[in-house]
Amino acid sequence: MNTNQLNKVVNVNRIGGLIGLFGESSQVILDNAVRKQNMLGYRVIQVIPATRGNILLLIFRIFLLFITIFFYTTNDGYYLILERTVSVDDASINQGGALVNAKQEKPNVDDLFN
Repeated sequence: MNTNQLNKVVNVNRIGGLIGLFGESSQVILDNAVRKQNMLGYRVIQVIPATRGNILLLIFRIFLLFITIFFYTTNDGYYLILERTVSVDDASINQGGALVNAKQEKPNVDDLFN
């Protein structure tokens, strides 16, 4: 039986404005996202800040901030680079290298909220 790596990228969003300033902690948001992915069998390889330098996005965020009276706007978040080891048979890998019938254990989703 062979093992293979599954990679995954998760975008962790943050909230801006007064709600984000007083009601959100970057550490808590990242901790919750990592904990959820760990329960699914993934481990974190790298955390990358998701900075976007788009002028139209900046204008949209400022406009949204004014419309909501400074309570809410979108904000840059983080990208989590994750990997998971799965057991596969040699016949389970197609010509493109993608997994077809990977044998994985299904995590208990109820444990995510305990």
